[in-house]
Amino acid sequence: MRAGVAGAVREQRGVTLLELLVALLTFTLVAIAMGSLYASTQRSMDVGSAQAFVQQQGTVIQEELSRQIIPARQLLVGTSARVCGPTGVAAAQSLQFQRAVDDTVWCVFQNQYSGEPSFLHICSLASFGTVADCQSGTRRPIVMGYASSNQFSGAHPSAGKLGVEMAATSAGAGMQAARLRIMNTAFSTPVSASSVDVRFEVSDCTLFESVSGCTAGLRFGSTVTLRNPA
Repeated sequence: MRAGVAGAVREQRGVTLLELLVALLTFTLVAIAMGSLYASTQRSMDVGSAQAFVQQQGTVIQEELSRQIIPARQLLVGTSARVCGPTGVAAAQSLQFQRAVDDTVWCVFQNQYSGEPSFLHICSLASFGTVADCQSGTRRPIVMGYASSNQFSGAHPSAGKLGVEMAATSAGAGMQAARLRIMNTAFSTPVSASSVDVRFEVSDCTLFESVSGCTAGLRFGSTVTLRNPA
């Protein structure tokens, strides 16, 4: 009788402290592994989203530049010195073009204004062929949708001419867009005055900042030739 009671007691004994500790350690290790996997996956998705957004915006800028330059009457490329824009614009980072449709003159240039990141800008000029700054009140970012501090503000209602509408397509892309910048722009004339090589880099300062301090980005380039040069 006593042997039966003792056996029942042994069969009903609780979990020991050692078993609890082993189970807790196992659960903790599994949780850490799952958390690390999630963080790594999320980071990869964020980088992929940022890269896709930067690629999209660079392509839009490239296509818009071509759309505006191809029907122009004439070009002036600042390969050795600025041809337009503020005095701080570096050589090979400015371009004048005169529209064939209305003879207005425009300047595209890269510059970093106070409180803003490096960016491409567009403005109108008084006349073609003269090295000059923008006409008052005409300067704006080449990509519309940014406030003066380059914070993303949605598609610009009056986007047009060289400005282009821009809207983030995902939460990740929208977050990265607030730091989008354009750098290392270079305009050059490879063959004649009726064509121009356009090179620039675009970054949101998350893809390359760890290795270069946000001084490099995804590279874009094309050669644009006037359809009916003067």
